[in-house]
Amino acid sequence: MSGAVSEMETDMVMRNGPVLSDGTKVSDLINLETREVKLRTLSDDPELYKLEMEKIFAKT
Repeated sequence: MSGAVSEMETDMVMRNGPVLSDGTKVSDLINLETREVKLRTLSDDPELYKLEMEKIFAKT
């Protein structure tokens, strides 16, 4: 798999938000109504860490 993101992948992310490699939507990890966060978000998941870094430093 190359590092390039296809146009279809970009469209999917724009419509559904980021999706992890196992198919989990990042938005599914947080329940805004009950203010609960899945334990997975508190682990040392390298994929989530990378997404966080991209969001934090994308504007600098």
